[in-house]
Amino acid sequence: VNMAGDGETFTYTQLGTEETLTESVAQLAEIIEPRVTEMFQMVRREIARSDYAGVLPAGMVLSGGGAMLTGLRDLARDITGLPTRIG
Repeated sequence: VNMAGDGETFTYTQLGTEETLTESVAQLAEIIEPRVTEMFQMVRREIARSDYAGVLPAGMVLSGGGAMLTGLRDLARDITGLPTRIG
């Protein structure tokens, strides 16, 4: 899943300074995407360990600010195998 847009950038202020920096969305996605993938792999393992795998027909609901990441719903569904929605 490619969570980054082509050529998009964003600006931010470095912690502890007034300096404004610009970074590419693609570079940020290179950092975030593996962590999100790892997180959903851990969710899949915990569901399997807890014996809830067969009793979650409605799937899972992602909420909070992180749920707004582009492609997150599809990535969660692909990794966990559960129906997934943003709520």
